[in-house]
Amino acid sequence: KELKNLVQKGALLKNEGREVEKLLMNNNPDDGVTGGATLWKLTQGITAFAREQQPERCRELHEISGQLMNRVKIN
Repeated sequence: KELKNLVQKGALLKNEGREVEKLLMNNNPDDGVTGGATLWKLTQGITAFAREQQPERCRELHEISGQLMNRVKIN
């Protein structure tokens, strides 16, 4: 749900959303992506995806991830 919201708001492109979703589904500890469907796991998935992107987009994705982390802290 959160991932779809990010795509709908334009924070993530559709293809980026699909790639992040693949990382989440793989549940690979090497990517730092494990556990249930939580905001924490989504931030880890976005961060793992960001590592493979151009530096400018990587920073933007880290900002998105940081905003989600702020919500994790609040909840």
